[in-house]
Amino acid sequence: MPVSCFKCISCRCGSSNKNYTHCIENEMKEYMCSTWAKCQTCKDNTTHCITCPPKQFGPLCTEVFTVQRPMHCKNEACIHNGRVLVLRTLTGPLLLEEDDFELPVGTRLHYSCDEGYVLKGVADLICEDTGFWSEEEPPTCVEVRCEKFGPVSNGRVVVYFSSTDSRRITINEKGDLIYPIGTRLHYSCDQGYMLIGNKSLICESSGRWSDIEPVCSNECGRKSIYPNSSVILGTKTIPGEWPWTVAIVVNEKDRIRFYCSGVLLNRNTILTVAHCVERKSDYILYFGLFHLNFEDKDEYVEERTRSRIIIHPNFSRKAFDNDIALVIFTPPVRFSERIQPICLPTPSSTEKNLAAEVKGFVSGWELTEHNSLSQALSMIRIPVLSHQTCTKHFRKKGLTESITPGMFCAGLAEGIEGFCSMTSGSPVVFYNGETDRYTLEGLVSWGGSRPCQKKENYYVFTKVATFKQWIIDKWQG
Repeated sequence: MPVSCFKCISCRCGSSNKNYTHCIENEMKEYMCSTWAKCQTCKDNTTHCITCPPKQFGPLCTEVFTVQRPMHCKNEACIHNGRVLVLRTLTGPLLLEEDDFELPVGTRLHYSCDEGYVLKGVADLICEDTGFWSEEEPPTCVEVRCEKFGPVSNGRVVVYFSSTDSRRITINEKGDLIYPIGTRLHYSCDQGYMLIGNKSLICESSGRWSDIEPVCSNECGRKSIYPNSSVILGTKTIPGEWPWTVAIVVNEKDRIRFYCSGVLLNRNTILTVAHCVERKSDYILYFGLFHLNFEDKDEYVEERTRSRIIIHPNFSRKAFDNDIALVIFTPPVRFSERIQPICLPTPSSTEKNLAAEVKGFVSGWELTEHNSLSQALSMIRIPVLSHQTCTKHFRKKGLTESITPGMFCAGLAEGIEGFCSMTSGSPVVFYNGETDRYTLEGLVSWGGSRPCQKKENYYVFTKVATFKQWIIDKWQG
């Protein structure tokens, strides 16, 4: 009796709890289709839902023959850039010969990949009694790669494809390369620009770069006048001593009023705390300012109005968490002895500078003992405090705010005579004698002494390093 030809296709069709049968062309073998299977004849390509009783098949279930169940699956124990462990479900490992084209029912294949590759698909396949594997396709090993960075503005990057490979290519603002594990990127900047971040990145086995992408920025963190290193208490400064400090003022009913401090990042961007700029106001930015005399400012002072404010999306006014914002302004300022940008932190600078007892310089306009603003720019030098010391202090004062990973604490246990608090947004910077530069690590967020007190004058700063990638993303965007 001729054998009808059917091929099983996955489909919701037919009746439940039925055995579905079909034949491979001219072979007397039964294959159990999954419940709700849809079968197709080879003769006229018409489709039939087979719900025949055992040992009967065909469009009308009129053909009968004795069937033999398959006992093997196609050998899929091979994967490029990886290994396959062949197991028998009941009896343990199975040794294969080179000419084994089929594997018995019950065989389990476990796939894994070589270093530098990741498995795409299911790791384990089982040969079922249908003669098919538990998955339609075996997995593959895909090479792990690091993501491609964007264009290099004002600089270039040399790409080394492995630590031992001499092949390299230099790209600037164009190029679409693939970066496998071991790829090294070496950055450099055009003349007049400084690299902010690590100059060398490595694509690690995790598929991530060893650090965030550096940027080429204008010269930063330099000034012409330096404070006396013995100065610890609150003190007045002289013009140009802290050239990155910015005054943020508001225009209320034709009256200009100082509001907060900020810090200059480049020719058209400042960084401050979010709670200073969250309301819609006509903010005015003053650069190179020394005295808070807005009507009688000297020729070195530049004035700009904000054009766009970018507040961190996770800023919490209640907890002061993620208290950071960028203010974009136009036209760009001109750098001078009184106006200079600050350097953003690097992982190594933050690790060094934010260790307990390391002293940083906070510059801004001081809130005095009578809760009025000092007219001249002030500076205090204070040590970083441990998380435990700060938490204990604020708990003792009855404050419930938490010091989160995006914050750090600094201050003087003995306080500062006659000094209350620095205004919000005031930057804290640290000096690096090797590079002769200052690096920004924080912005005054909350704390300080109100009313003034002589002891335990502690500040909580927004930790800039935590938000560096966000800053760069918004900066470049």
